[in-house]
Amino acid sequence: MANSLKGNVLKIKDLGKIGIVGPGLLGGSISLALKSRDIPAKIVGIGHRKSSLDRAIQIGAIDEASEDLSALADSQLVIIATPISLIKKTIDSLAAILQPGAIVTDVGSTKRKVCQWGGQLLKRKIEFVGSHPIAGSEKRGIDFARPDLFANANCFITPTPGNSTDAVNLVSELWTLIGMRVIQTSPERHDQLLAAVSHLPHLVAAGLVNACSEDQLRFTGTGFLDTTRIASGDVNLWHDILVSNSDKIESALKKFIGEIDKLRVAIKNKDSKKICEFLAKAKTKRDDLMKFKLEHKQIEA
Repeated sequence: MANSLKGNVLKIKDLGKIGIVGPGLLGGSISLALKSRDIPAKIVGIGHRKSSLDRAIQIGAIDEASEDLSALADSQLVIIATPISLIKKTIDSLAAILQPGAIVTDVGSTKRKVCQWGGQLLKRKIEFVGSHPIAGSEKRGIDFARPDLFANANCFITPTPGNSTDAVNLVSELWTLIGMRVIQTSPERHDQLLAAVSHLPHLVAAGLVNACSEDQLRFTGTGFLDTTRIASGDVNLWHDILVSNSDKIESALKKFIGEIDKLRVAIKNKDSKKICEFLAKAKTKRDDLMKFKLEHKQIEA
């Protein structure tokens, strides 16, 4: 039976069973990271491809596997690591399966809609605390999972007014335990921030690739490849992100296009002063960013 949060503050070490819905790159990496910390909980993976589930067991990411969510009925913590388009259906199904006191979180890249869906679980005395670990790869699948994927990276958690302190603390502990820095904010603020620093860069990378002809692409160097690496991300996953955060991304795109258009005009007019100001401003801001990351040990020198 899932433990009630009242009078019984759960810690990760106290959990008997953790469910991972979607043990792929992120879900599998979470499992491997937790296992590397020797947590006692049994980890059960839920997926729709038997071959992937078998592989997850083979590499030691999960202890048991099932294609049926009902296998998570007695889980105290469930982590949804599916594409955004599948999260609502998963939450709806979990509402009828989990016991009161269970806690659910996710890894979705947008949070407003997801937290709205998750909020419905409160009717069943199940708590949903939204999460977004800022880690991953353009690759996907359990074969790319690794226990250090989240080490020294940021993770947003986005509690809503219905959440208890105990539930928020447990989800925070989850991410801290596997090496992440937890940042707590609102779903609205999260989506605004990530539109600029995560979603927009993907579109810029894709735009750079699409702006080049096949012939031009044959002459690209490492700078182009580094800049456009994330354009190789999963199309369906990114479609879901763009649709679920369309208003914030549209605003970020508008601002970016404005910056590029100012540069376009400066180049057209051969305005050396404005060209240098544009480049110098970007260099200074990025240099300051790298200094901040180094000082806070978020990257290595």
